[in-house]
Amino acid sequence: MSFDWRHYLTLAEQMQAHAGEYPNDEACYRTVVSRAYYAVYCLVRNYIANVDSRTFYSDDHQAIQSYLLRHPHRPRKRLGNQLRLLRQHRNKADYDNEIDELPINKARRAIVQAQRIMGTLDEIFR
Repeated sequence: MSFDWRHYLTLAEQMQAHAGEYPNDEACYRTVVSRAYYAVYCLVRNYIANVDSRTFYSDDHQAIQSYLLRHPHRPRKRLGNQLRLLRQHRNKADYDNEIDELPINKARRAIVQAQRIMGTLDEIFR
């Protein structure tokens, strides 16, 4: 049975809602950003494979963005831009010692962006 990557976004939403229950809320919020990104990254990768018959692998983050940004279909370009923005947030959450805004705000924005990407996916790949 194939894993439904939407579960990562559900997990991120639940973690955000209950961040105060974890030992460190900043670590929790950073994880929210990461899981929100990976939820939609894997969904986008799988949709492209299923619809466009184009295969990408687990480390093809930039290649998927480039594929979408170069695509002649405008909504796919929009999807590429949305994914690029969320990946930037994920990179900051996963690698930077200091982040440029409150972790709770970054987590909220990541979830909103991931939901936006899922909406764009539904619009494009109906």
